[in-house]
Parts: sequence; structure tokens; C-alpha cells
Amino acid sequence: MKTSDTVNYIYKGDTIFNKLNEPLPLTFENGKSPAEFTIFNNDTTRNISIRAQKPAIYYFNVLSPFFVGFAIDGLTKKHWKYPNRIYVDLNKHGYLSYFPVDSALLAKKNRFSITPLAAIGGQHPGIELSLQRLIGTHYSVQLTYEQLLASDTYLTRDAKGFAASVEYKWYIRNARKKRLYASLVFEHLNKTHYEFLSYGNDSFQDSFDYDPNYYKYYTGIKKKFYSLTPRIGTEYYLSNRLVLDAYFGVGIRHRNVKHLNAPPNSRFSPTNWEWIDIEYDSNKPTNSFSANLDLNVKIGWTF
Repeated sequence: MKTSDTVNYIYKGDTIFNKLNEPLPLTFENGKSPAEFTIFNNDTTRNISIRAQKPAIYYFNVLSPFFVGFAIDGLTKKHWKYPNRIYVDLNKHGYLSYFPVDSALLAKKNRFSITPLAAIGGQHPGIELSLQRLIGTHYSVQLTYEQLLASDTYLTRDAKGFAASVEYKWYIRNARKKRLYASLVFEHLNKTHYEFLSYGNDSFQDSFDYDPNYYKYYTGIKKKFYSLTPRIGTEYYLSNRLVLDAYFGVGIRHRNVKHLNAPPNSRFSPTNWEWIDIEYDSNKPTNSFSANLDLNVKIGWTF
């Protein structure tokens, strides 16, 4: 239990005098009824009613034989649980089921981040840097730039280009060292790379057909992507300055892919009958929409 100012506690008629504004350990027996007590100091008196909750793990009893786990937890009162942490702001009604973020952590408004795994990404590896600015306590804006790198694969051979994005974050929960957020990201990718692509007879019209007499041609591939992706993420403070930012998102992407020097009177062709042909699907000319998946981790330094 923690409060915004030093208070004393009354529980079941017993008074606990607390002279320090430090978290106070309290123990309540599990039950469905709210845990009732009173806090007071020279300026205010407040009655607090802590609601019991069903823990998420309780619902895993559906996996127990004949759902017997529900009955066992009911008899042992394990299907009700009080929050592990309670915070009361004496200037506001209600309470929080977590300790709020330390204001000292939010005093530094700027953050410079790197994305370590970006350099080994499968489709668009690069060196990715981000700059974030905190707006108040519940919002921030992050700008990201990635300089793409070349490697010896069918998606990155002799690759050149960049990816840039702007992200708007809304912090849903500002806990002590962990901040949960939702965000919306707009990203643009501009990339050119080369690959030995397969071309066949232009008479093959079905995209699932392939010409057994295809030939390879070293082709330049120009890609322009525009993506809009909602994300959910967590920022975890490893120290007062070092922050780990992990996120996941699914959105929509517009793909514009062109072949710069395709041979005339020929058609880009799959080279096999497999259901999933990443080389063909990623490099085929198109002007269409597709899904976009974001999953990564950033490491940042606040200043």
C-alpha cells in the first residue's frame, strides 16, 4: 500500500500509525467481499474499499478434467484475489492497482534509441535509429529512420534505400517501471535491390503457372511501401536512463513493386509449385494492399 502523502491506517478497529511515506505491507484474507479500511492524516480522512478480482490463471481451469479445478479453487477461495499493489492519491477519488511511475523517470523528455535486431532482419535489414519526445505524462511522438543494408539474399542483394516512420504513442498504464502503451505508426520504405529473377514465356497468364523453360535475368527491383500500423507495446526502465521498448502490431500496407530492366516479351514466373514462394511473392510487380506485421525491440537512452 502506498499513498501520495503520509497517512495512518485503520483496519478492523486497529490503528496503524505510519510515520514514513513508504509502501506499507498489508495482508488481507482472500474473499469475494471488498477489503474495507480507512486512511487518515491531519488534513483528510478517506474510506477505501479494495475490490476482489478473479486472477487470469483461474480461467485455465477449463483445461482440468471435468472442470474440477473450478470447484477446488472455489473451496479454497483461490478464485478471488486482491491486487498486489494499491496506490491512493489523496487528491483523487478511487485507487490504482499498481504503483505509478516515478516522476523522476519522466523528467527527461527525450530518448534516443537503436533497434539491435534491425541489422539482421530478413527482408529489410538496416541500421535503425529513433528519437522520441515525451508530451506530458500520457503521450509521446517518435521519429525513426533506417538506412537499409545490402546482403547476399534474394531480397537484399545490392540493396539501397531507407525506411522512415512517425509514431504517436498513448500510455495506457504508467506503472512504477513498466509503461503499457498503444500507438499508431505511419511508415514509408523506399528500396532498390537486384536479383536473378526467373522469366518465361509471356503466354502464361495464370500467376500460379510457371514455364519449365524459364531463364534467369539479373533484374533491378524498385519497392515503395506505405504502411499504417496500430501497435501495442511496453516500455521497461532498466535504470533511470536505460529503457527497453518491446512492441507488436498488425496493420495495412500499400505495396508498389516494379522491375526496372525486365526483358521484353517475357513474364516474371514462379519456379516451383509450392503454396508459399516468398521470393516470387515479395519480388513480383504489384500495386496492391497487403497486411503488415511489426514485431521488434528497441533500446533507448533518455536525456
